[in-house]
Amino acid sequence: MDEAEEILKNIDKIMGTNKYNRIDKTRFPLLLKIFEKFREDIDIQTKTIKTLKKEKLQVLEKIDNSFNEEQKRLFEKYWEIENKQKNVIEENIFLFGYLIKNELDIENKI
Repeated sequence: MDEAEEILKNIDKIMGTNKYNRIDKTRFPLLLKIFEKFREDIDIQTKTIKTLKKEKLQVLEKIDNSFNEEQKRLFEKYWEIENKQKNVIEENIFLFGYLIKNELDIENKI
């Protein structure tokens, strides 16, 4: 089962809908492309984000200075996996929002 099917089945389970059988799954790659562009466009540098980035860099510098080479490699690998996981979660949230909107549109027509 691919990720789109998994997402649809989870939404059906959570919302009690039948999206898996009613929605065109071939549109998901396009939706994810839209989300990718959206992600680029919303990288707005608010005061809060700037502060958090600065704090993060300070902590990272301390970590980097205290780790040996093996620890640095493992830490980088950990964050690579963490970022991939975060990206998948964000994509799922985006698709979930789209599917909820789609369901609300259907309900409003009834």
